[in-house]
Amino acid sequence: MITRYTKPNEYFVITNVSGDAQIYYPAKNEVFMTQSLIFETEKSFLYYFLNNKIADLGLKDLGFTLSKTHFEDKMLVSTWKPSVKLNSKIGKIELVHENQLPIYIAYYDEKYKLTKKIYYYDYYNHPSLKLPQKVVEFNYLPKGDSVVNKLVYSNIKLNEQANSTWFNYKIPANAKVVK
Repeated sequence: MITRYTKPNEYFVITNVSGDAQIYYPAKNEVFMTQSLIFETEKSFLYYFLNNKIADLGLKDLGFTLSKTHFEDKMLVSTWKPSVKLNSKIGKIELVHENQLPIYIAYYDEKYKLTKKIYYYDYYNHPSLKLPQKVVEFNYLPKGDSVVNKLVYSNIKLNEQANSTWFNYKIPANAKVVK
């Protein structure tokens, strides 16, 4: 999977099903290489939306189990717990749906303190695909501050409309490997 980010700085993330990742910064002609489960394409945010796995956003695949569901102001709130096998620092995850679409997911640490919240909105509405065009992520830091990331997906094209030179993008052979 090739993902191109354009703002505030252009960079590319190239990942595969095994979690191998290359993060390339064209302005510096530098590439950072890593391998991790978090980079597996079949565990990515886009994978779950593109494959219509929006009921749990892949939490079941990641080893979480549904522990509780309830309705709150016409929203379905589901609480997920990590399995013992995960040895996770996550105490629970809350996933909230409105009109059968995820509107946010909240991560709590083992002491049930909120550590991250991700909002999904402005959905691209196609008969075969519901994809949030805007995603805002709040990462809450231990000392009370937070880091906010916003992703905006635009110019979405499907099937035969999807044709781009970016599909075959290759990192230049002379890129400097950064460790």
